Amino acid sequence: MAQPLLSDEPLTALLDHYLDTDALADGLPLYVSLYPTEGGMQDIIDCIRAELGAGTTKNAVFQHIQSLPRGQQKEALLASAALPLLFRPREVQGTMFGDGGMGGWRNMQGNTPVTPLVDAGCNMVIVTHLSDGSLWDRQAFPVTTILEIRPRKRLKYAGDGDNSGGLLSFTLAHTDAWRQQGYEDTMLTMEHIRKPLAARQVLSRSETVLQKSLEITEEADLALRNAMARIK
Repeated sequence: MAQPLLSDEPLTALLDHYLDTDALADGLPLYVSLYPTEGGMQDIIDCIRAELGAGTTKNAVFQHIQSLPRGQQKEALLASAALPLLFRPREVQGTMFGDGGMGGWRNMQGNTPVTPLVDAGCNMVIVTHLSDGSLWDRQAFPVTTILEIRPRKRLKYAGDGDNSGGLLSFTLAHTDAWRQQGYEDTMLTMEHIRKPLAARQVLSRSETVLQKSLEITEEADLALRNAMARIK
């Protein structure tokens, strides 16, 4: 495989410092999206072909971190961040993996990790997209209620003339701006859902009142018929 353009030593150092495998073992289930790589250049070519509609990429693998041997957990985490050509892929249980976002390119399968949640039994999932044009299709999960939150506009970039590395630039200013935009997009989406739900609840209450009224009327009619029968 070709030599990567960047070193992952800074990221490795961060994991060495902050990754607590004991705490991870007792924490919530953690999954990462991994792509079975054929080499950075080939992966890029496959993504371009998929973007042009001339095929697609292989599906990503959603790896449960806690089920891996502890010595492999860091490798899987590094593999999930191994962008093609930029960082070297990592070997996890005998297979070379890179960033899972390349998986199922045409429908964003690898970059929308709903599968492990559905497999775990979740019947309601909130999916937050990074672009409104995502082709991911919730109909692939017909028995799961999925709420999609899509950005109303291109994600904001703070500072540097709004041109500072895009989604790969995790500065404090950027993450604060993205968090605020995510909040605004979520509240707008929830408002669109709240109104029809509120209307449905009003209708449901009206139906309940009507049903009780009909039952009372039926009881009154029965009592009247019984009274008339006794008079006869």
